[in-house]
Amino acid sequence: MKAKKILLLFIAALMVFSASSCNEKESEAEGYNGVWYYDSEYHWRDPDENGDNWKDKHNFVNDVCHLCGYSRKTGTVDPGATKPSDGTGSSSGEGEPDIDDSKPMHDEFGIGETVVGEDGFSYTVVFGNDSSATYSIGIGNHKGLTTLDIPATFKGVAVTAIDDYGFKNEKSLTTVHIPESVKVIGYEAFAHCTSLQEIVIPNSVTFMDHRAFLECSSLKKVTLSNQLKNLYARTFYRCALEEVKFPEGLEYVAKSCFSQCLSLKTLYVSSTIKSLDGEAFFHCPITKVVAHNLKDWMAIDFSGSPLIKGGDLYFNETGEEVLLTKVDLPEGTERIKKFVFNNCSSLESVTIPDSVTEIGIRAFEGCDKLKEIKANGVKVVEDQTFQSMKGLETVSLMGAETLEREVFFMCSNLKEVHLGAGLHSIGQRCFVETALKDIYFDGTQEEWDSIGKFGMLGNTGAGDCWNYGLGKYNVHLKDNITIEEEGAVYKG
Repeated sequence: MKAKKILLLFIAALMVFSASSCNEKESEAEGYNGVWYYDSEYHWRDPDENGDNWKDKHNFVNDVCHLCGYSRKTGTVDPGATKPSDGTGSSSGEGEPDIDDSKPMHDEFGIGETVVGEDGFSYTVVFGNDSSATYSIGIGNHKGLTTLDIPATFKGVAVTAIDDYGFKNEKSLTTVHIPESVKVIGYEAFAHCTSLQEIVIPNSVTFMDHRAFLECSSLKKVTLSNQLKNLYARTFYRCALEEVKFPEGLEYVAKSCFSQCLSLKTLYVSSTIKSLDGEAFFHCPITKVVAHNLKDWMAIDFSGSPLIKGGDLYFNETGEEVLLTKVDLPEGTERIKKFVFNNCSSLESVTIPDSVTEIGIRAFEGCDKLKEIKANGVKVVEDQTFQSMKGLETVSLMGAETLEREVFFMCSNLKEVHLGAGLHSIGQRCFVETALKDIYFDGTQEEWDSIGKFGMLGNTGAGDCWNYGLGKYNVHLKDNITIEEEGAVYKG
């Protein structure tokens, strides 16, 4: 079984998705009512007795959707592969989705016999689509290994893959040498090898499956192949890594890849990274990130921050690590992506041209040394964009039409805000736990009063009001008119 699973990685993309774009399969699992419909990307079902209908992406575990049972290897539903829920629950645990719910596809293959060689390892024949043959390798009769030297050939033929579960639970294994012949490292190939301290993934490796080094609790150092484009879920989950360097060429890092690496403090990010999931580093105490340059860093799609609060961002374009203290964005910049400067404690000043019309959520959260923000071209300020900036004192958002929820929540030193007459809504808790004393509004009192200011008081929603707990503050209007207002208080 372990040999077959890793070999299945070689199925061609056309074979995986050869099924028709919409098929159906009834499930007889307990608690399920209706018919599954599916294509290569989504699953859905008939309405149930309550008229419910829903559609969602497949959530693959070992290439089978754990909700509907769709297999991307066969393009059909495997009725024995899953126990569907009622269709309303979300995935969890072992069901983290792959990057874009897909894996790189390899060549068509055929499986030959598995034998144990004279050296004691198990070998499985792999036939390529050109009728050539190679081998994958597993533990065989070598239980209790301390040093593993994987041979490059078997019977004169290349060894190109390490089996799924191939050396799993070899707890005495301290040293592994992988030859340049190996292209694929399988699912949980070295999982729970708790004495393994260092691993070099040779540049011949193009694919390393989920959980390959799961809970290698002594693994302190890894060198990654420069041929890897993706790192998948829990590849290095709960390892002892202290530093990780992404090779040039790496593009995606999946959720939970380095999660619970409790010694991981330094991360080197390649210039080729396109997407970085903050949950890839869940519970990792990363305080230093080194990237190529500002342009490459700002091009990354973040879904969370790799830095913990108080972290530092460096750039290394010249070969020397330079701490980021100042950002001057060029005119013509239109967008600042979400999380991009999140928790950059060293950032002291930022220049945002009026060409910037969008700032993503939590983009500057935790940048405690920033005292002033001017972003007068931004129309919609998203949720929590400047949340928890402890040093922020003054803000100018003259072009803003909408301030969403908790934009300045817990900016404890924020005293002064400049807003334009085009503002029409202020979200819940927007200025809660600030020191706001002066709002400069470029409009009349009638325009100020017409702004939708959201939040509820009373027995429910207490504390959600936009100005809850502020005390007295001044609103400075056009024509040198000033009015005094007072923050909302809880009325139980």
